[in-house]
Amino acid sequence: MTKPPFSGRALRAAEMAKSQGVYVVLITDTHSCPALKHAAVCFIVPTNSPHFYSSYVVTMFLVETLIGVLVSRSNSDARARIADVENANRVLAEVWDL
Repeated sequence: MTKPPFSGRALRAAEMAKSQGVYVVLITDTHSCPALKHAAVCFIVPTNSPHFYSSYVVTMFLVETLIGVLVSRSNSDARARIADVENANRVLAEVWDL
């Protein structure tokens, strides 16, 4: 994920991943992102905001949706690992129920 001003680290990571045969999924907010040439698939998401800084709301919604799809298609071992991470996040007070 990279948005203007583009992180050099993110651009190099996308290039390195592609060169190693990794399936690169890129999320950005512009068709002029230099990392697009390294992506197998990309999502262009809006970041317009009435504030000075751009909004990551749509980006986070997309990421959470993609994770949900992956979890729904995963095997029971993967779901158990995800549950372990969720439990650890609760113990560390990273998330909580309202």
